[in-house]
Amino acid sequence: MTEIGSAAAILLALVMAYAAQSKLRSHSQTTQSFSELGLPWPTFSAWFVPVAELAIAVSLLLAPGWGGVAGFALLLGFTTYLLTILKSGLSVACSCFGSTGNEPVSSLEIGRNIGLLGLAATATTTSQLHRPSLAALVLVSISLLLVLLISQLFHLYHQVGSLFRIEFAGEMTNKNNNSAGQKTDPTQDSTGLSSLSDGTL
Repeated sequence: MTEIGSAAAILLALVMAYAAQSKLRSHSQTTQSFSELGLPWPTFSAWFVPVAELAIAVSLLLAPGWGGVAGFALLLGFTTYLLTILKSGLSVACSCFGSTGNEPVSSLEIGRNIGLLGLAATATTTSQLHRPSLAALVLVSISLLLVLLISQLFHLYHQVGSLFRIEFAGEMTNKNNNSAGQKTDPTQDSTGLSSLSDGTL
């Protein structure tokens, strides 16, 4: 379990470091994104969040147990806030990885964060970083990839379902319009009947 915890700590540290440097490299875009997300003090948050991510990345390597706790708390806060945004229906970018994260918040971000939460929880099982075996690194990486794959499939299922609902609604609208067009105007029928009766008398 120590090797798996160390492997999770190393992998999460790499993710945190990458996310932090991406935000710092595109600070203005991160500030704008945080503002659109409704985060308080977006300019300050655009500095604070990547610095916190870097601090957690370092702590995961020096004291993986405490680093895992800090990472879990930060990711849990992010995930909870993203769920709030997703339920509100707002179409805003997450920018969780700086300029590389310009897609609107979706179930993909939630699934990814659940996988990262799993890494953070696993990292708390070891108090000191050890050199993990290749098998431990592969096992942890595959577990994370499986979570990402499931979230991707769920996202695609949601998108396809939305497309089918839109297409079905369009077909029903066309049918209703065609039915309305095929109906005969009652005034025209009465006029025609009157003309016919006049001609036969």
